[in-house]
Amino acid sequence: PAVLTDGRAAAAELTRHLIEAHGHRRLQFVGEHDGSPDTTLRYAGFRDALRAAGLDEAGAPLRYGLDVRSGALAARQVHESPLPDALVCANDELAIGLLATLPGLGHRIPQDVAITGFDDQSLAEIASPRLTTVHQPVSELGARAAAGALGDELTSRTVLATRLVVRESCGCAPLSDAGIPETEASQD
Repeated sequence: PAVLTDGRAAAAELTRHLIEAHGHRRLQFVGEHDGSPDTTLRYAGFRDALRAAGLDEAGAPLRYGLDVRSGALAARQVHESPLPDALVCANDELAIGLLATLPGLGHRIPQDVAITGFDDQSLAEIASPRLTTVHQPVSELGARAAAGALGDELTSRTVLATRLVVRESCGCAPLSDAGIPETEASQD
């Protein structure tokens, strides 16, 4: 018995968005995918979407830890290589480190490189540009797992839904206060 989300399917959906909505063809994964089951599944979903689109990875995954500092280090490595169209990060902290560092190195986000995260942490919504990510129901995951540990019967594998949260870091139009893309809101 387990309570989890389908990180593989969610990462594939996020990667498909970058390919289909923005036309990106050179995508690279950021995050150490060998030590974490969650990151391993996210990397597999990233690869699934590339394979379905007939694309190869823009380069080997950038193997960094899952914290903001590691994102800053990854930004410096990306700066010294051919820049991919998009960086798909294993989590939001890595993405925030890239968002904070790449502009200081002369790269515009999303014009030069799109950046996405995973988890939908509170910083994702206030980052500049705001971070496109996958929302996970973290509170519900914890509550259900705790209930199971405290005696509620978990009889099977429970998979909770995720959702793609599209914001500006991938190249989508900013949303107005009403939740409508500003380009549409300005036409009203």
